[in-house]
Amino acid sequence: MNNDETERINKYIVSVRWQNAKSYEKTAPHEYTIRQWKPDLEEEFIWFVNYIRANGVKEWFYKKQNIYFYYKGLKYWTMGDAMENTWVINRTDDMKAYR
Repeated sequence: MNNDETERINKYIVSVRWQNAKSYEKTAPHEYTIRQWKPDLEEEFIWFVNYIRANGVKEWFYKKQNIYFYYKGLKYWTMGDAMENTWVINRTDDMKAYR
C-alpha cells in the first residue's frame, strides 16, 4: 500500500458515518456504512470497495467466503455483490474465525 492509497483510505473512513449493526451485536459484532448516506463520496465508496476486493484475503464466515481487508486493527468487507448492487461496507475489530 502506497502513501496515496493510505491517505485515500484514511480520508474515506473518517468521512462516512459508521453505524453499529444492532442485530448482530452478540453474534457477529460489526459496524457498517451505506453508499447512499454520502452520495458526494460515491466515487470514493466504489474505489474503496474495489480496493478491498483487490487487496483483501479470502476467509470463511460460516458457509460463505468473503474477502476481508485488514487495516489499522479492523477488517473491512462487502457482501461480494456486483458493484451496481453493492451498497454496504462492513468493518469490525472482532478477529475471531467464524467456521
